[in-house]
This record gives sequence, C-alpha cells and structure tokens, in this order.
Amino acid sequence: MAIVKLSPSEIFFSQDSISNCFGSYTPHRNKTIGETLDDIISGKCTLTALPTINVIKKGNEWVTADNRRLWVFKKLQKLGKCHTIDAVVTYYIKPTKCHILSSTRVRGKEGGTLWRSLESKQPNPYYRTPVNPFISQREASLDSMSLSDRTEHSSEASSQMCSVSDSTFRGYRGVVRRTGYSGLTSFSSIKDQTTKNDSKREFRPTSVCQTSRKAYESEAKLTETCSSKVSWSEEEKVVRQPYTQELVKTVNLNPLDVGFAGGSGYFGSFDGNVMGEFLDTNLQMFPQKMNTVKVKVFKYQGKYHSEERMKLWMIQSLNRFSDKFTIAGDVVPTPANILTMKLRNSVMSVVRVGGEKWKQHTMLNSLPTKKRKLMNPADILYSTKTILDTYKGHSIMKELIKVYSSETTSHEISVIEHNCKYYALENKKVARRPLTVTGNVKISMDYIMFHSFTSDNIRDVDIKMDITTHTTEERFMLEYIRRVKTS
Repeated sequence: MAIVKLSPSEIFFSQDSISNCFGSYTPHRNKTIGETLDDIISGKCTLTALPTINVIKKGNEWVTADNRRLWVFKKLQKLGKCHTIDAVVTYYIKPTKCHILSSTRVRGKEGGTLWRSLESKQPNPYYRTPVNPFISQREASLDSMSLSDRTEHSSEASSQMCSVSDSTFRGYRGVVRRTGYSGLTSFSSIKDQTTKNDSKREFRPTSVCQTSRKAYESEAKLTETCSSKVSWSEEEKVVRQPYTQELVKTVNLNPLDVGFAGGSGYFGSFDGNVMGEFLDTNLQMFPQKMNTVKVKVFKYQGKYHSEERMKLWMIQSLNRFSDKFTIAGDVVPTPANILTMKLRNSVMSVVRVGGEKWKQHTMLNSLPTKKRKLMNPADILYSTKTILDTYKGHSIMKELIKVYSSETTSHEISVIEHNCKYYALENKKVARRPLTVTGNVKISMDYIMFHSFTSDNIRDVDIKMDITTHTTEERFMLEYIRRVKTS
C-alpha cells in the first residue's frame, strides 16, 4: 500500500467521539491519550512509537479510523511539535466509522498535564485588546515607541498632547488633536489649515502623536466630533481585519461537499409529506442543464459549511438523483460561536419523508449508474422483506436453476449505497452462492432518505407464493427453501 505524507490538519476523524484510553492491544495500552501526548512532548518516547495511521480518500478529504492517534497528532501539530506524518493509504474503513469530522469529543478525562500547560500558554488568536477611544495621544504614541525614541521625542511630544474640550454640538465632546499645524486655536482654524494642506496634497500629519482609534473610528463619527473635515494620512485609514473574513466572493460548490453547521446534528420538526412532495415534483422535471441555487456558506478548516440546513438538505437530495444541481455559495463571515458549533457532513431525523415516486424501485433502477463495484452477493442486503415468486414473467425457481446451472459466473445487479453498505434494488437477483457480481450503484442515500426508503440489515426475505404459477417440482423447491430458512 502507498504511504503519503500529510499534515494532521488535512486528516479528518471518522467518529464523533473517542475513548480517552488506548486499547489493550496497542503499544500504549491502558494509557490515556493525554499521558501518551505528555510522553512524546517530554521525550520519554518518540513520535514513531505511535503506529502509522491508515487513511482512506472520501471525495476530496482524507479520513482515518485511527481516531485516538489522530487526536494526539493534531495536538502535537497545534503545539508546534509535529508538522507532517506518514499515513498508509487503504481502501476500506469500518462501516461504523464513516463520518468526516474536523473535530471529535473525548469520552472522559484526556489525562496528562504537560500538554495542557503548554496549550494554555499559546496566544488566543480570537482575543482583541480593548482600546479606550479617548486615550491620550501621548500615551498611545509612547506605547508604540522604543525607549530611545521616547527619550529623543519626549520634549517634542510633551508640547503636542491632546486635550478634550466641549463641542458646540450638544451631547458630543470634541477631541482636539495636535497634528503639527501651526496656529491652531479653534475648529475653524483646523478647517483653514486642512484646506491649505489639501491644496498642496499634503496628507501626513507632522506630529509624532498618532491616533489610537485606527480600526474603530469612522469618518462619520469623526465629523460629528470635530464638526469639520479633518485630513488623515492614508496609513491611518487601514482597518485591521478581524479573524472572521468579510464577504468577498461567490464559489461554485458540489452540494455534497458542503457540511451542515449548528444544532446537535438532528433536524428539528418538519413536515415529511411536504419534503416528499418536493422530491416527487422535482423528479418529474429534471433540468437538462446545470441548475444553480444560492446558499450562504462559510469556510472553516478548509471546508465549507452552511447554517441553512433545510435548504442544503433539499439541494443535496436532488443532487443525489441528478448531478445537474450545484450551489453558488455566498461566502459569509465565520460565525463568532464556531468553536461551540456542531459541524457534520449529514444530519438525522426521526421524521420520515413522504412521497411515492422518489422511493420506487423501478425509478431508482432507471437512474444512471454512479459507479461500478465488484461485490460478494453475501455482502449485499435486501431493501424489502418480501418478494414475489416470479421473475420476468417466469417462476423464480426456473431463474434460480438457470443461474446455478449456467457456466456464466459474472452477473450485474442494481444497488443503492448507505453508510458503506449496499442494498439491492433487484431483490430477486440476490443469490447466496460464490458468484462474481458487479454492483451498479445508482444512488447514495443519507440517513433521512435511507430510513424513509427501507430498513437496514435485511438479510433474509419471505417469498410470496402463488401455487397456480408453479409446477409440483417448483413448489417443492420453494417450500424446501422456506422451511430451511425458518428451521
């Protein structure tokens, strides 16, 4: 298998929660993940003491089932102790571990103390130092100057301090700033001097005192305060960008690549009949060209998410039937409460979607094949609990005898995919014998669609018999199969 070098931040968890201890059959057995992290940081063991993790490619993301080791690697990367790791590319992941999550929850205490102390010393990128808008210019300038600069300019700066005076406008206070202009005695003189400087295209004040309100003071408020237009240097108009980016672009996205944000991962109450009617109606008029829908999205840790969960689910569902649906994502600022949000690739609900057409086997079987995959018939599950005793107008036993007596061992069957499992759309074709079966995957369903369509883990079916359509031998074989199954 291939080995790739990846950054831990490029790998996603496959479980929403992990144990706080390593397993009994691992090199760090019965040790908490925090204690193992402490050992690596302190040098008691090396980074290579942890076994290489296995990753699988899902869409454009790398996912691993070794979630506890990935938790350790991500913490090491955050502390600057690890930048890249070796990962073995595999092609299988446990069916119970099929999420794609940027973070996970540790069940219980993580353990360890050293990594916590180092993590607490790291600066918080989201903290902004509060600024007093009425701080004196002398204090603001001296804070930004070195000791030698303070000594050199102390005499000059002392004569250019700011003073606060009453404004002629009721309810406001005027902040009179010394900007290096001579002979300033009132707001009118500021206006006169500013006009002269504007004509000379001189925009930079000569004073060493700079404003302390660069990022927080608007021109409108400044006009209210000083009752006149004040000339500012271009440098002072630069606004510090907050950690959330402003709306800058619109991106074209595959609906299935956009995650759900907010809530607990479950939909609230919604009308399943309305949702089913929506799917049935749109299935009758699939577009021949690309159909783009606008959705507000934000980017977090390299992946786009949306808080418009119901709208996103509807677009994703249509995209599962036809790839003619895309998203025009309006990029909005990352929510301030992103650290407490639940970010998921899919959502669940106890409400079932109504409708009839979208869940018909014949309609699903007529969909274009998404992918072809070699399968063992024993691994294909049924999507119904009862089947008829005829197939293509003939007795199902005749078709079964043809399959068993034929020299051809390669067959095709239409299936749907859910949670890394495959369910037959042609349930009468599922034969329990060593055959090479090519599964034509028609659609991949999420939790809500699948549980509105069928039940999971149906491994046996009942045969609904009509004795008038079979010979004596065929009836005997059918009865034998039914008795063997129930015995």
